[in-house]
Amino acid sequence: MYRVLRRVASSTAATTGLGSVSCAAARARSGSKCGSGWKRYAHSGPSRRGSLPLTIRQLLDLPLSPSFASPAPTSATPTSSPPSTGSHQAQTQTHQEPRIQLNGWIKSIRKQKRVAFAVLSDGSSERTIQAVFSGESVGLVRMLTNGCCVRLSGVLKESIGPEQDREVVVDAVEYLGGCDPEEYPIAKKTLTVDYLRDHTHLRARTTHVAATIRLRDQVQRVLYRFFQEEEFTYVHTPVITANDCEGAGDTFSVVPSSPSPPPSSTTSQPDSSSSTSHPDSTSPPENKHFFNRPAYLTVSSQLHLEALSSSLNRVWTLAPCFRAEKSQTGRHLAEFWMMEAEWAFVDGVGEVCDVVERVVKCVLEAVRRGESLGVVRAHYGVTPSGEEIGKEKLRMLEEAGRWDKGWERMTYSRAVRELRKSGEKFRFEPKWGASLQSEHERYLAERLVGGPVFVTDYPASLKPFYMRVNSPSSHPRLRPRLIQTQKARR
Repeated sequence: MYRVLRRVASSTAATTGLGSVSCAAARARSGSKCGSGWKRYAHSGPSRRGSLPLTIRQLLDLPLSPSFASPAPTSATPTSSPPSTGSHQAQTQTHQEPRIQLNGWIKSIRKQKRVAFAVLSDGSSERTIQAVFSGESVGLVRMLTNGCCVRLSGVLKESIGPEQDREVVVDAVEYLGGCDPEEYPIAKKTLTVDYLRDHTHLRARTTHVAATIRLRDQVQRVLYRFFQEEEFTYVHTPVITANDCEGAGDTFSVVPSSPSPPPSSTTSQPDSSSSTSHPDSTSPPENKHFFNRPAYLTVSSQLHLEALSSSLNRVWTLAPCFRAEKSQTGRHLAEFWMMEAEWAFVDGVGEVCDVVERVVKCVLEAVRRGESLGVVRAHYGVTPSGEEIGKEKLRMLEEAGRWDKGWERMTYSRAVRELRKSGEKFRFEPKWGASLQSEHERYLAERLVGGPVFVTDYPASLKPFYMRVNSPSSHPRLRPRLIQTQKARR
């Protein structure tokens, strides 16, 4: 982050006078002072200096300080800007205020006789910035419409309006791309999910969809940082594979759209024990397998990670997975991204629970501090009648992210006992030796515990074949039986 912000500050200092305030913004966001980490990139060569202008998010994060109002003068002489709607004192200091250049799309525009206001967004943040056109610059807005792409140049000023802290007084407009307002599908009104699916290429311009994308990006950054600090190696696992990961789910078969050419004489032939002797019944008969054997879209990276962990110890990935399950509900996705981790030398299931708890808490902490969650919740967390939904679940998420409170852990036997004595009428009767159903899990998490819960020590008959059998020392209920058996043998 330091290097990127340093590059931005260095490249814009000569033309905008924002070098010093960019450094201040970096310190404010990172919570650190200019120290060894910052100086590390102070003498970067020309090839490491970028030319990207500041984004709206960076500009809005600049601290309102004397250095912001009166930055150090630069060699560049700013052009005179038209008078603004602010106070006379602000007008007299226009030549001292930083000049900026913004790229983005017009979200809304209000045109009056002597002044015009445009709201600009560049996708870097939920927040937007207001552009003010007054005096001679009013004539520059004739071609501007909702959705058009522009590059604005002007002066960054403190705003006198109550809805924003700062605004841009524009004196130059570069029209980059037009947009017919009569055909522009993203209007300033509530748009349904089905409507946005018909205009997929523009749905990221809506506030809640853009916030969802940024929220996913934030989660991914946290995951990378967490596993890096824990000395895990990120690895890429194949999307097209010959295994179905121990029957983890129905698979999508991969076949060429046209018959593939026969393998050349130099190509190694598959083993006689391979599945080529048993053609895939799901593939079209007119198509041959591209790899001369069945291939599928991956349902999990587990097997690849297990093999790599035998050499690299700690490995993880965040990769797409595909499930061809015959159910189109919110709980069954045909395509999704799954984070998976494997590491060798595990002492017990408690260690795995510790890692899972810490990584989820890191994600919750970062998301709670970010601005995207509020936008997503404001859109999806309110019914059309204005009633707030999911308030209790949000409270449980906030409680789950507390570092001073660990997540509940209970054995399978205790979970079954709690379910049986709850008095609830379950669709599937809870009994020892049977799998826990979704209704059982919801009761344990939402009603009994009120938060996340780990259920451990399942019967061996319910465990996958590769899971380690509990040792007697970790099972108090098994220890007396073992001692009694040993005494009987004596």
